[in-house]
Amino acid sequence: MLDFCNVDLSNMADAIKHQGIIDSIEENHIKVKIVQTSACASCKALDMCKSAESKEHLIDIYDYEATNYAVGDEVTVVGATSYGIQAVLLAYMYPFVLLLVATFAAYYAFGKNEIVAAAAGLGILVPYYFVLYTMRARLTKKFSFTIIKIKLMNVILIAVIVLGAIGLLASLVLFFASKKFAVHEDPRIGQVSEVLPQANCGGCGFPGCSGFAAACVKAADGGSLEGKLCPVGGQPVMEKVAAILGLEAAAAEPKVAVVRCNGSCQNRPRIVEYDGAISCRVANATGAGETACQFGCLGCGDCVGACKFDAIHMNPETGLPEVDEEKCTACGACSKACPRNIIEIRPKGRVVKGSARRVWVDCVNKDKGPVAMKACNVSCIGCGKCVKVCKFEAITLENNLAYIDPEKCKACGQCVNACNVRHAIHATWEVPVPKPKTEDAPAAAPAAPKAEAAVEAPKPAAEETPKAEA
Repeated sequence: MLDFCNVDLSNMADAIKHQGIIDSIEENHIKVKIVQTSACASCKALDMCKSAESKEHLIDIYDYEATNYAVGDEVTVVGATSYGIQAVLLAYMYPFVLLLVATFAAYYAFGKNEIVAAAAGLGILVPYYFVLYTMRARLTKKFSFTIIKIKLMNVILIAVIVLGAIGLLASLVLFFASKKFAVHEDPRIGQVSEVLPQANCGGCGFPGCSGFAAACVKAADGGSLEGKLCPVGGQPVMEKVAAILGLEAAAAEPKVAVVRCNGSCQNRPRIVEYDGAISCRVANATGAGETACQFGCLGCGDCVGACKFDAIHMNPETGLPEVDEEKCTACGACSKACPRNIIEIRPKGRVVKGSARRVWVDCVNKDKGPVAMKACNVSCIGCGKCVKVCKFEAITLENNLAYIDPEKCKACGQCVNACNVRHAIHATWEVPVPKPKTEDAPAAAPAAPKAEAAVEAPKPAAEETPKAEA
């Protein structure tokens, strides 16, 4: 028979544990106070529910080394699960079996007398529980508990050792994984990244400056940097990149953001009032804006917030964004932020007399002429006059809207003069207006007889010749 006073249950698989505090010590008899908490006691609604139950119990423990403990020590009470099952058998199951056997035996032995059978069933329990009572001391020692003193430093030390071992193992795994799956990067990528402005604007068409550096190195392996341009750094930065890669930087045409809408407060009257989130995307998603033009600028300034270089601002008088060409890097952030694609990245144009000449259609309205005219005073109505006067086939007309191809345009200004009624085409310089043809027809009419007289003048001379001969 096991003696729980001398058996260490801390390593037993069937041991159950409960923390408690030593309440009193008398020789080798220790009383430990534990708090028995029901499942409801840990509920968050405990304060509003009276069904929860939490009770304190004193556990008697016999330990021959009781002198090693003191009142108030935190200990772990350990018991065996198997002895709990035996206790249930002795207290409930065995008596129940005896009750059934005695009841049925008396019922059939005494002529199916129910009263006798009931008395016999209850009577058999009296000697059974009397025997248990007389053996209570022995059973108390058998179904006893042992205690283990909680050493906080040991717990901390074990936790530190375990965490340290996990950390060491994880570091070794990461070290070998970094060696196994290491990605070897071309050192030229880092050199190119150092000379880039690190604006990470995406205007070059790549995800950040590191992506552009990798693209330049890859293009250099092909022998050319054609098509690669950092809009922020411009030509000086590309020359540095080319020098690192051992190539020559091709001259790139500078570009700038162009706002293709002239629907100011004066040109495009407001018909409703927008009372919502100050965002072009929200306003575009919820309606056509405050004007009758469903293609024009909404005026909420999403492009201003997207610009990292302070190159675009809202004009409070016109309600339209204006681009500062000196600060604009043509990164395209404002163009991406515009939900109606009003802002276009276009070449600055040919430099003539110190200024860049650029022509563009300052409208994106695709409505038919009468509808566009009602919505805005300077909208393009798709009349096609500009297409007819352009000698370079740089202007196309599609969906009731003219568009000027900056690659074909020679900035002659003929289209600007052709659109002299709607003024939908703008230029960066003042295009000279052609002089009207002067009406010289009345003055030229009298000159005709003089010319005829000059032709007929030799006739008298011809007549006089015979006369001289005569």
